[in-house]
Amino acid sequence: MKKKFIVLAIITVALIVIVLSLPTTISYEETNIEKQPVEIPLSYTVIDAKYYGGLEGLNYVMYEEVNIKNTDIEPGTFIINCFFKTLKRGTFTDETRVYIIPGKNQIGKCKADTNFGEDVVSTYSISPSTRTEYMDVQVTKTKTREVRMYQKLLGLY
Repeated sequence: MKKKFIVLAIITVALIVIVLSLPTTISYEETNIEKQPVEIPLSYTVIDAKYYGGLEGLNYVMYEEVNIKNTDIEPGTFIINCFFKTLKRGTFTDETRVYIIPGKNQIGKCKADTNFGEDVVSTYSISPSTRTEYMDVQVTKTKTREVRMYQKLLGLY
């Protein structure tokens, strides 16, 4: 009986050693600071904007002039979208683009054919170019690696 107990104990210890030696994987997180590109719209100011009407050939035309100053450090294109809304015929749109170097201003001019004497309300929007800046961003990635079972159980990885 003592021999059976010793054999059983040896088999149990051997199984425990084998199980504890088996490979397993663990997941862990690794955090790094990385530079990532960020698109930033160019900064600008609108110096003034006005709309007015006038004859162009035989047509009566409404104009929208927007004077934009590039206050950024890079040159770029500024897209001006103009919306001319009339009571009778709906909304007319026009787009113009102006390229402006830093510190300078440029006038963008939109137009729409209208009827003489027709009430027109004009609005506009500006979409500037973008420039790329690199910002430090904290990035956390989940990784895995192989360890032995006893290392995992004892936290020795």
